Formats: sequence, C-alpha cells, structure tokens
Amino acid sequence: MLKRFMVPKSALSLLVLLVLSLAATTSFAELIGEPSKADRDVKPAPVEAADDKNSEADQKEKAVVTKKSVEVLLAGVDKASADAFNVLWNATVFEDEKIGYSGELSKNVEAFRVLWASPKAGELFEALGQAATPVGRLYGAAGLYHFDPKGFEVAIKRLRGQSQDRVERMSGCMAFSESVGDILESNEPKVVRLNPGQTLMDWFKLHKEGHLDLIGGGYTGEFAGMDVVVRPTK
Repeated sequence: MLKRFMVPKSALSLLVLLVLSLAATTSFAELIGEPSKADRDVKPAPVEAADDKNSEADQKEKAVVTKKSVEVLLAGVDKASADAFNVLWNATVFEDEKIGYSGELSKNVEAFRVLWASPKAGELFEALGQAATPVGRLYGAAGLYHFDPKGFEVAIKRLRGQSQDRVERMSGCMAFSESVGDILESNEPKVVRLNPGQTLMDWFKLHKEGHLDLIGGGYTGEFAGMDVVVRPTK
C-alpha cells in the first residue's frame, strides 16, 4: 500500500514566499520570455540617406531606353515632335546649322529646334542621348546641356567611351569625318565656353572667334539659336 507524501507546512510557506518575491521584482513578460517594454521601445538605428546628387546621377546612368519606352514617349507628343525625333534618332551626319553652297538650314538642326520647343524636350533629348545612332547621341547631349545638366554629364560620360570613333560631318559646303572626342571637347586654342546666362552671340561679340564643342555649350548655342540662352543663371 502506497503512502501519501505530504509537504511540510513550513516548506510550503517558504515556496509561496519565494514566488511572491519573484513576482515583485520580475515582470510577467520577463518570466515567460517575451520582450520587456524597454526592449520594445528600442528604435532601430536610423539609416543614412543616400547622397541625392550621386543617387540621381547613378539612376540616370543605369536607366535603359527601350523600343517600348520610346514608343510610349512619342505617343505623348505631337506629330511634329515625333517626326523631328525620328530625324535625329536615325541621323548619320553631324551637321552645323547652315550647310550646302546655299547655306540652307540643316534638317538635323531644324529637327533639334522642334524638340527644343517641345514640353517634353528633356525626355526626348535623354532618349536620343542614350540610344540613338552615334550622331543622334551627339544631338541628344547638346539638348541635355540646357534641359538636364546632370543628364548631360551622364551622356558625355557615355560618349567618351566612343571618343576614338569617327562620324561624318557637314559644315557649310565641306563634308569630312571627325572623331567623337573632338566634337565633345575641342583641342583648338580658342574654344567657346559659355557662361550661365550668356548667348553664343554674346560670346562672339567679346571673343570674335572660337571653335565649337559640346562641353562648352557651343554646339547647343548654335543649334538652339545664336541669341538663345542655353545655360540659364541659377
């Protein structure tokens, strides 16, 4: 016959006192392993924001122009702008403003001016600068000089990778080839370098003569118009 085990009253009293003591010093959450209020109130360390300037440049550099994105872009502009875009998208000769023996306005420059007047000029020039023909990319960069200086820097960076390539040129009645690098940045002793708020006409009144390139805004000034401010003052 099994004997019943009895806990002495003194021991039972001691056990009750121990439990009450723990309850007074330890929260229920701690006893069952849940995080305490102090732990819940701890906020994660703030994440430092990325440099907006670098982030924007990185995004532009990584942006990809596709056939579909171009179709969507052109669907949102008027027919004249779409036609002008296609002229420069397929351009094979980098032309000055006036060409031929009669000095007629270049079809490419005419198209450039149509895009310049478009409400979506920045987007159109960005697409050209990234994915058009090599010549079309040069016209795209010239437009970005005015509409998106940061995008212009990205376009120039891309073009520097093709600096040794040569493209067909037309200046007045002269047809020749020139390296992309020389169009980007001329090595001539006198080169146009437009200041903010200065037109190409203003520059020539001061300096009389000078060669054009993309870096200094000379080609942008010629294509947009001699009396157009191509780099506004901030």
